[in-house]
Amino acid sequence: LMEMQYTDALTNLLKANELEPGSPEILTNLAMAYYFKGEKGLAVKHLNQALKISPENCDAKMNLASIYYEQN
Repeated sequence: LMEMQYTDALTNLLKANELEPGSPEILTNLAMAYYFKGEKGLAVKHLNQALKISPENCDAKMNLASIYYEQN
């Protein structure tokens, strides 16, 4: 994600999520890969999943708030 290689990031994060399902860090990064590829609905879905597992996840909270703010 840091190198703006969103398709590669998405591919790798999907594999990581298969190996370690339920990781809030993976779900948060997966959400952002979807977001940057224009899939905002999937981004919101994965951020909410991350927050369900880890309600204190500040990154997921901030990213979700940013998406909601963008959507008014």
